[in-house]
Amino acid sequence: MPLSDLSVGTAAVPHRSWRVHITSAAWAHVTLALCLVVALLPLLATSMPPLFDYPNHLARVDAINHWASSPGLQANYRLASFLIPNMLSDVVMLALMQVADARAAGLLLLALTFILTLGGLYLLNRAVAGRYSVWPLLAGVFLTNEMFFWGFLNYNLGLALLPWGLAAGC
Repeated sequence: MPLSDLSVGTAAVPHRSWRVHITSAAWAHVTLALCLVVALLPLLATSMPPLFDYPNHLARVDAINHWASSPGLQANYRLASFLIPNMLSDVVMLALMQVADARAAGLLLLALTFILTLGGLYLLNRAVAGRYSVWPLLAGVFLTNEMFFWGFLNYNLGLALLPWGLAAGC
């Protein structure tokens, strides 16, 4: 009997792929998270980042935070209005100092500027292009720039908030 005459009654079994389908937006989200982790690694590796003006910010915020309970600070310093330029980082660090010490609040602020910058550029690209993309994440290479190393926290925090405002206006 030839093989062609042998018929086996097998039903067609549908092919099931157990591979998970991941959308391009999901890949972009994962890439964003990985970029943030890589960008934050240098901050996690040190307790005091080598930023020029950073210790002055920490000292000022620590003095403001302990002013009410320190007669020495009250005798030498007077708290004036916060309605002056370049106080945003101090206000944020004072809020963070309710749950952490001055060094941790400073590191959290630095991490926040990184997260806000990359996240804002990511959302601004979404608002302008209509889809998520990994291209704005290239800005992660420039997070540690000259202004960052000079310790200009208010400038960096302002730049971090800028793409959020632009994305909201689109």
